[in-house]
Amino acid sequence: MTPAIEERMGLFSELVEAVEADAVHIREGLDMHQFCAYWGAHEIFGYIDDCVCLVHGTAGCMSNRRFLLPFGGADQCHMEPQYTTAFSEHDVIFGGERKLAEAVALVQERHDPRLIAVITNCCADIIGDDVGGVVRGMQREGQRVVWLHTAGFTGKSYRKGSEEAFRVLAGLMAEAPAKPVVPGTINLFPRRWIWGENQKREAAEGIRMLEKLGLRVNSILRKGIPYEEFLDLRTAEANVSQCFYWSMALFEEMATRFGTKSIKASNPIGLTASLAWMDATARAMNLDVDLHDDPEVAELLDLRERVRARLGGGRKAVIWTQTGEKLIGLAKFARDVGLDPIVVGVDPAVVRDKVSMFRKEVNDGFDVPLYLSNYVEEIQELVNSLGDPVVLCNEDYFPGHAVFRYQWNDQQAYGLAGARSLYAEMLTTVERRRSRYSLLGEVV
Repeated sequence: MTPAIEERMGLFSELVEAVEADAVHIREGLDMHQFCAYWGAHEIFGYIDDCVCLVHGTAGCMSNRRFLLPFGGADQCHMEPQYTTAFSEHDVIFGGERKLAEAVALVQERHDPRLIAVITNCCADIIGDDVGGVVRGMQREGQRVVWLHTAGFTGKSYRKGSEEAFRVLAGLMAEAPAKPVVPGTINLFPRRWIWGENQKREAAEGIRMLEKLGLRVNSILRKGIPYEEFLDLRTAEANVSQCFYWSMALFEEMATRFGTKSIKASNPIGLTASLAWMDATARAMNLDVDLHDDPEVAELLDLRERVRARLGGGRKAVIWTQTGEKLIGLAKFARDVGLDPIVVGVDPAVVRDKVSMFRKEVNDGFDVPLYLSNYVEEIQELVNSLGDPVVLCNEDYFPGHAVFRYQWNDQQAYGLAGARSLYAEMLTTVERRRSRYSLLGEVV
């Protein structure tokens, strides 16, 4: 490395500590991949069947949401009923509270759902409409009406919106008639931002791994989960997630309210992380399971050794990704196959938004070298200085180098089956002939 590159090198733990100490100048903004609190809350409420989400404010946010593919199952158009109070200039000036009351009544007349979730966008919160005062008392027998202030201008991120929605839903669980916990059962929370056949594969793999441990899945959080089934998540002995940080708020609420065990393992990417995920689950459920004699595990160990041998020892991996969960998962996967990871392109604003997640990982011993730059040219200079690294990145900005471009939404990534797919793709990546030109993916 050149002296200029070395000056920008540090440790990820140092960035986390600096963000916690407010010692880093952070440009205000939201994670570009995650949007604002409105989106986070809408996604969570959108998972539940027999729930109608009503957006109080202008129609633009709902129009944007309406024409995107549905979260949790984006292989079809989002045809569930969605409503907005569609503010006009008059409503912005004089208030939209009467319009909100009329909209709630209309939803009740047309659908009479078990749950109406009222969330706000910027206009309604800027003018200070009393949402709670309007909808409080409007619910009918057998129906709940809840509300959240989720305006993006407040700085609340997508993550904050999803966390607040989970907390509201946990409160509804607590208000429902008590039900007994079924020993040996567990709820599975698949990762989000996944759709189509891959959604089914990832969920099936999670179930298969839990059944290998002798556990029975109580329920899977998925798009279209019935309202009563969601409330009955509390009847499981434990919760486990393929992406713990997405579901962390609900796990914490259920642990406090119902004593549900929270299994904090996450991102079972690669064999090491997958076995750790299963081991943490087994320990939490007081199971004595030895997976090292499992034939499938033995097969994957052999495949991983092939990958390590092909990569060679001491080779660097440059990881360029913004989202925190993927950053951690890829760094652990790189080490799983014998690479030495360096992460690049990390936005301190993302670290601040997800600091509780990163703090947990650092406390658990996770750390990784960090190169402080978001500029393509500087990252290219780093890559070129490392000899023959493997770059883990969605885009190929690195002619002449092996670039691992795994399609996380379309290709299976989690669990033992995901490890097999990842290892095969890594072998393909390092064996592919590379062009010196950025417009070509390979020489033919």
